[in-house]
Amino acid sequence: GIKGLESATQLDKTIDFMIYQAFSFGKNQNASMKLHSLVIGAPGSGKKLLSSIASKINPVAEEVSAADGKVTLAGMIGNVRIKSNKKISQPGYLSLASGGVLCIQDFHEIKQNRNAVLESFAKVMEDGEVIDSTSARTIHTAETSIHLDTNKYSQVYEANTESSLQDIDIPTNVITRFDYIIDIPADAERQWNVMIEMS
Repeated sequence: GIKGLESATQLDKTIDFMIYQAFSFGKNQNASMKLHSLVIGAPGSGKKLLSSIASKINPVAEEVSAADGKVTLAGMIGNVRIKSNKKISQPGYLSLASGGVLCIQDFHEIKQNRNAVLESFAKVMEDGEVIDSTSARTIHTAETSIHLDTNKYSQVYEANTESSLQDIDIPTNVITRFDYIIDIPADAERQWNVMIEMS
């Protein structure tokens, strides 16, 4: 029922993956079996639609925008609060979305603590858990699908980058753990045609 998908093969294919992702669950020999997706694309290529679909079809979903400043290590893993004179680890987004999906929009906007956040993703992708190493010292279950949407730096900041990996700034040890990666090219003609069709 989504207009314009017949001329947007990359979006159509990715929606199929989001359905597989929603059905993925559980661990196999201590490895997370959740499916993870990385969608790269120019502004206006339909990435937001994919996050909305993932949030609606998963039983549990957390959707975070990097623009809101919520993508921090404490926000992802958890932070400490004191209750009845005891230190308790309050779970972050990765644990809150366990059994479902965590969608992060505009991942290219994250600059501070980027590597630490990416390391927490690698832990979830490999082990299905995160470790709050603050004074609460707690391991949280995080059998969570990660769905990132990002722009290339060269598309939004007019940055000159030497390689595609440098253009998205996600290290190899993390990017190789994504089950599905797609680069949606800018297509002004398609966007214009869909807009006309929808009006």
